[in-house]
Amino acid sequence: MHGYIIKNEVVLIVFMGTALIDLYGKSRLLETAIKSFGQMVVKEGCTSSAIIFSLGCNSRENQAFEMFEGMKSNGLRPNEITFVGVLTAWARAKLIESVWGALLGACKIHGAVVLGNEVGTRVLELQHLHCGQHVALSHINAGAEKWVHAADLRQAMLKSGIKNIPAYSSINSL
Repeated sequence: MHGYIIKNEVVLIVFMGTALIDLYGKSRLLETAIKSFGQMVVKEGCTSSAIIFSLGCNSRENQAFEMFEGMKSNGLRPNEITFVGVLTAWARAKLIESVWGALLGACKIHGAVVLGNEVGTRVLELQHLHCGQHVALSHINAGAEKWVHAADLRQAMLKSGIKNIPAYSSINSL
């Protein structure tokens, strides 16, 4: 099919181009996926998601991150596939602990108590001496008025000798 498109100089529309990128990316023919992406005149979020996923699955993590930033800069909206591609790239780049921490922070912001506790348990297994993770999980529970759980987390910090390092900022005048 792609040969027919090339031979007859058919312009790759979003649907066909995205399908080709996905096919070549999953077939480990990444250069062909990238070339197909480059030949497309019109690109939408699904197209960028397909190339991000392809890059992430083929050990081109930095390019996947760059493509994700470019996608946002161009006003294209990420979807679920985009995030799976970015998470795949993060995992392959061995940045998964930053992924868990970001997810915990998102749970705190959105008040997702059940998910926050599940994620928090995993984060504490990975980074049990990191004060920020304990504090974030404690805040999630305090926000849901689960005072006993929040207090237990603070107590566990004290018993482990983990100190809460206060944040600060400075403003320099010119």
